[in-house]
Amino acid sequence: MPYLYNLLIRERATVHKRIYPDFTKPGLKYTRLVLKALTLIIFFGVLTYTEYINFKYGPYKQPSTAGVKQLRGNYHVTEFKLNGQDIPYNQLDTVRWQEATFENWTTLTFKVNQPVVIDPSNGGGSPMHDIQRTFEITGVAGGQRAFHYYADTIDKVLYLQDKNAVALRRGRGGRGNRNRCGDAKKQPQDNWISKTAWQHIGDEKMMIDKRAWSTRRDREFAQKQREPKRNRMVLKYTTTDGSRVILTGINEHKDSIYIVLDRYNRNYILPKSTLVAGKY
Repeated sequence: MPYLYNLLIRERATVHKRIYPDFTKPGLKYTRLVLKALTLIIFFGVLTYTEYINFKYGPYKQPSTAGVKQLRGNYHVTEFKLNGQDIPYNQLDTVRWQEATFENWTTLTFKVNQPVVIDPSNGGGSPMHDIQRTFEITGVAGGQRAFHYYADTIDKVLYLQDKNAVALRRGRGGRGNRNRCGDAKKQPQDNWISKTAWQHIGDEKMMIDKRAWSTRRDREFAQKQREPKRNRMVLKYTTTDGSRVILTGINEHKDSIYIVLDRYNRNYILPKSTLVAGKY
């Protein structure tokens, strides 16, 4: 320290006297071994464990909250009604859903034959709020829509919000080019979920494994988020075993919809990975 002080603070010419510690002495020898052992424990023990916990219970960009188990899977849209009007399947239709997927986490995705503004965020946003983890739609413009949902499993109601905030800011929220039902109506942004429903839904902050809790998560959920105005849907779901799901309610344009979904097994070319992030 005196040499560093003389060189850096006083800015004077300094001749460093080299010191070679004698690690054969018991004090230095065992101190060195203890410090090396602590380094190994901290970097290869504690940090590896925390990385595993994050991967298992709070994977980066991938939503961490488990979705409704009964609904998980890929679905054909067997029937689709808009304001009571039956719309048959047509690949060129710009309103009808073509297929849908309930992810393992709290996201419903579906396809519609219309372009969507690309989300360039690469799944960024809040690291703790699932609605801002948008990797499902990152770089996708071919009509893929993704809605985050809160599930009231008591009354069987899904409260959904559009995850593509970029498209909403640019005025491309995803309405078809046929004006079947008039102009979209502005939806109220506050208190759209009742207190009773919130009691059934629970606290999102607590919806992960306790081993993944952190002070960072507590701080972020305690802060008031500046959320954009998102498209919203409120859909009631009915199902027995998940093989067929019926959705009824109001879509993001205040139109009434009736949708019948039939689950199917999708065959993928690549084998399923044995390394799976998240626990749902």
